[in-house]
Order: sequence, then C-alpha cells, then structure tokens
Amino acid sequence: MDELKKLREKIDEIDGEIVGMLNRRFALSVEVGQLKAEKGAAVLVSGREEEIKSRLAKASLPGFEKSISGVYDRIFEESRLLQEIKEEPNG
Repeated sequence: MDELKKLREKIDEIDGEIVGMLNRRFALSVEVGQLKAEKGAAVLVSGREEEIKSRLAKASLPGFEKSISGVYDRIFEESRLLQEIKEEPNG
C-alpha cells in the first residue's frame, strides 16, 4: 500500500501542476477571444486544432496519442467557450 500511496501523491502533485497550466492556458484563451471579438474574427479557426493535436501526438509517448488527443478535444471545447465570453470570468 505504501507504493500505491506514493504513486497517488505523485499524481496529486502533477494534477496541481496541470490545473495551474490550464488556468494560464484558459486565461490566454480569454485574451484571444477578446482580440478576435475586437477584430470581428471567428472563434474557431479552421485547421488550428488539428495542427496542435498533430504536433502534440508527435510529442506523446507511444500508445498515449489517442488519450492526449481526447484530452485536447475537451481543452479546445472549453477554450472556445471561454473565447465567446466577452468579459474575463470571475474566480
């Protein structure tokens, strides 16, 4: 059980890092959305998400490409929603 506890503690630490990175990424998405709104640009840019997923698949460990792609599908969905918000979210 000690080994399991240690692994879970490492996962908890990584989760904290991921949340911090997602907060930064989402804050930037809000800024991107504000710039796009000012310029009258569309939220979704054709090909941009696939380009990112392709780049990240190459950086993924073998066997994790599909999982990384799925995670980024969700990140992109949330980023698009945030870009549609005219004001920076509270909290």
